[in-house]
Amino acid sequence: SSSSSSSSPMIVFEEHTDSTFITVGPCSRVPGLQIKDLHRQQQQQQGAGECRNHSPRWISAEKLANSENDVIVFAGEILQVLTKRRFLAARHRVIIDSDLKPPPASWGGGTATSPVGTKRLSFPLLMRGRMDVLVNTAR
Repeated sequence: SSSSSSSSPMIVFEEHTDSTFITVGPCSRVPGLQIKDLHRQQQQQQGAGECRNHSPRWISAEKLANSENDVIVFAGEILQVLTKRRFLAARHRVIIDSDLKPPPASWGGGTATSPVGTKRLSFPLLMRGRMDVLVNTAR
């Protein structure tokens, strides 16, 4: 359901945040988008118990989806600034999942030995503001 397996994943797009208000993308049939668990990272920085010596946990976004009609929505850097860090920009990366499993049967096919499509297709919508608009962040 989450975090990386015992073998190291092949990272194809390094950890980053998006310079957007929000990023929206349809779930891919092939898992690969991972979101960093910032709550656990905060616990580590505060030295909270046994979490202190563990590496960050990565959550597999597509593995949490219920259907191929689900979308993934996360905050970007602009939203983080405008909300004074109430909503943190999602730190995320893309990997090739060494434990590749097919999508659920309800998604239209694939078996444990022959998943539908091993290539991952992604087309996120990056929502940004207009350059000619002034936003008052005084409050």
